[in-house]
Amino acid sequence: MRFASSPRWITTAAAHFALWAIAITAIFGRPTAASAEPLNLPAWVKPGAQLVFYQAKTGTGGAGSNYLLVDILQILPEGILVAEGGLGEVTTPGMQGLYLASGSPKLLDPLTIQSGMGYFIPLDQMATARSGNGVFVSLEPWRTDDGQTYNAFLRTIVNGSRTTYRNKNDPKQILFREDARSITQQAYDTQTGILLNDLARQYEDATGFNKDNQPTNNRTRLAVGVRTAFRNLRQLNGPWIGQQWPAWTQTVQQLHYTGTQSVFTPGTFGGNNRWDMPAQMTFDVKERGQGWVAGISTFSVQNPRSGQVQQVPGPNVESVNSLGGLWMSPDALRAIADQAARNNGVVDIEPITKTVTSAQRQGDTVLIMVQSSGGDRTTSYYDLQRGVMQRVVTEKKIQQHVIDLRLQNMQ
Repeated sequence: MRFASSPRWITTAAAHFALWAIAITAIFGRPTAASAEPLNLPAWVKPGAQLVFYQAKTGTGGAGSNYLLVDILQILPEGILVAEGGLGEVTTPGMQGLYLASGSPKLLDPLTIQSGMGYFIPLDQMATARSGNGVFVSLEPWRTDDGQTYNAFLRTIVNGSRTTYRNKNDPKQILFREDARSITQQAYDTQTGILLNDLARQYEDATGFNKDNQPTNNRTRLAVGVRTAFRNLRQLNGPWIGQQWPAWTQTVQQLHYTGTQSVFTPGTFGGNNRWDMPAQMTFDVKERGQGWVAGISTFSVQNPRSGQVQQVPGPNVESVNSLGGLWMSPDALRAIADQAARNNGVVDIEPITKTVTSAQRQGDTVLIMVQSSGGDRTTSYYDLQRGVMQRVVTEKKIQQHVIDLRLQNMQ
């Protein structure tokens, strides 16, 4: 597993400016497996479904925690297109809350879905799973952190020499096994297929374990442990689901934004101690499909002292089921603004992270704002005539910087 309304909106600006390291082919590469559509997907897997997970990391490499929000955008022949969003957790005194972190689109190809290496597993995969070759499976009750109990399909993947039993020396009651390097254990709800818990541990310096489950050397230590735990599933049914894009989006090849990235001296966010750097973002279309457009977004910032330009390219996908992005349907934007006007400006409140999405209409412009509990905020300005995002302002309170970009031209 990796590291509102919709997380697509939480990461609208963050996704454009994140330090991505994967190519667009990682999203829309063509797998050789069958289409995702006949994979016996659970009924809840459809556009508008949103999953929330809590993720914690420990080990010698450091510790940290965040929330992972996953929006299901589309079911495609290539797989399931999702948008991952992040909300990092800060617990430093005086800085408690969640801040908007990076995110990206992701395609769950059929092999990934069948193996349960995404956020759920098809129900028939649990029914046919068997133990063997370092894989141990069982059906057991699973209690989540919020006290709910599920009937769970438990799968542990190892190649190891250490075995731990619920009842000592009873091979039918294996809890887990570890080798000198790693262990992965996953629990899925047998009714919905949702991943309830994902535990991954990697060890260093271990040469093995003895019959009493003790390391055979004294240097064994946990290098990294990552736990991902299910928090919530809900279905979003806003007017953006299935929106009809403007005709110009069928032929556009590039959108180019320019502006600044302002960095503030710690403790002076919004004050006068700021350093402004020229910045720009370009989205180049690479591929189109039914209801989606994929391409590369490149964010560039120039150091005004040295003149050096840093470029950060990464994949981006626009979907007709996204709340946010570089463009939206004008009709959907009007409906969102009307809905917000009837609800004190609020479009949605994500119940776990309390991230608020709000909207308001200002003449021929619709503003959509996402704000985290930590004070980070992303505000996007949409032209109601064309539906294009004219401006985006990302305010990062924790990182003490603001990115402000305006549409320069599109081709």
